[in-house]
Amino acid sequence: MLQYNVKKKPLRTITADNFTLRISPVRKTHLIVIYGIDKGKSFLLKQQETTVGRDHEADITINDPLISRCHLKITAAPAMNKVNIRDLNSTNGTYINGNKIKTKALDENSYLQIGSTVLKIQCLNELETDNNNRDHENRKILKIENKIASVTAYIKNNLNCKFILADLAGMCGMEASYFSFFFKKYTGDSPFEFINIQRITKAAALLRNTSKKIIEIALETGFNNLSLFNRSFKKIQGMTPGQYRKKNSC
Repeated sequence: MLQYNVKKKPLRTITADNFTLRISPVRKTHLIVIYGIDKGKSFLLKQQETTVGRDHEADITINDPLISRCHLKITAAPAMNKVNIRDLNSTNGTYINGNKIKTKALDENSYLQIGSTVLKIQCLNELETDNNNRDHENRKILKIENKIASVTAYIKNNLNCKFILADLAGMCGMEASYFSFFFKKYTGDSPFEFINIQRITKAAALLRNTSKKIIEIALETGFNNLSLFNRSFKKIQGMTPGQYRKKNSC
């Protein structure tokens, strides 16, 4: 539940014939930056309506050049551990769990992405500790890392296959844009940059250690076009496949 400008109160106790109910104090909602330039910052939502943007006149200012000056508005959702998000015609859009939205509720299990910044809400009261919430967040992060690791292993074992972003995202149970964001976060490369690097790495090993023809190596590593293979190889290795083989031949 969201409530603003209320002093902390002790737990109230209601006693009936068969039970005792302890009512916890009001939960306060924070907006937390979990990825981006302002990573680690936490903003207490003190008002019924809060604007978020790059402009210092916004209620919450985030220093991300991809965020609009006044990007979105957060409205309290009474009696629920969530808030309502409304995009204010931003340039790059507002996303919840990878889906572009105009107006949508954001709860504690969802991620909000604006520009290159990812945020989430966290509702706390005196009975909840930061450690418990950090443990919960770490478990969620580990789960995502394991999903991404399974995809990278699949890619490395199937470099001659055609990869489709939606299929890779589906292996993690994610939308494509959401998957791409976390894939780059954990690997440092976009999905197709990673695929290309792995293909060229394998091709370089085959050039060094086998006498296979260059066209055979191109096909074996997923390149159906020799010209594209040559360009991709030179971009990563700094030389053509033929030059690389000659340089690394015994």
